[in-house]
Amino acid sequence: MLRVIFDTNIYGRLIEEPKSSEIISKIRVDDEFKVYGFHPIRQELRDTPKNSKLGKIGKRNLLLGVYDTLTAGRYLHDSIQINRLALKFYNSYRQFGGIRNWNDTNIDVDFTIVACASFYKMDIVVSDDRRPC
Repeated sequence: MLRVIFDTNIYGRLIEEPKSSEIISKIRVDDEFKVYGFHPIRQELRDTPKNSKLGKIGKRNLLLGVYDTLTAGRYLHDSIQINRLALKFYNSYRQFGGIRNWNDTNIDVDFTIVACASFYKMDIVVSDDRRPC
C-alpha cells in the first residue's frame, strides 16, 4: 500500500479536473493508495476566500470536502520533532543557495509537509508548486 500526502495545491488541481468526481471516487476506494491528512494542509485549504467560486459552487467548501473525503480517518499529527526537522530542511535549503525566507510564500508549510512525510515514513508527497525557490 502506498501512503501519500497531497500538498495543498493538489486539491485545487483535483477540483479543476473535468472528471474530478470520477478521479476522487477512484482514489477514495483504492486500497493500495491511501491519502493522509495533515493540519497545515487543511489550514491552507481553510484560508481559501469564502467568496471564491468554481462555477456556482463555493471553492473553499469544495476543497475541504475533497480533503475530508480523501483523508477520512487517516491523519498525521504535528509535533515538535516535525517542526525541528522542517527547520533543518530549510537550513539545508539556504546552505544550497535558497533565497526565500522562512515565512515567504508559505515555504514554512512546504518544508513542514515534507518533514511530516519523512517523520512518518510516507511513500509519496505529491505537489505541483511552480514558483521558483
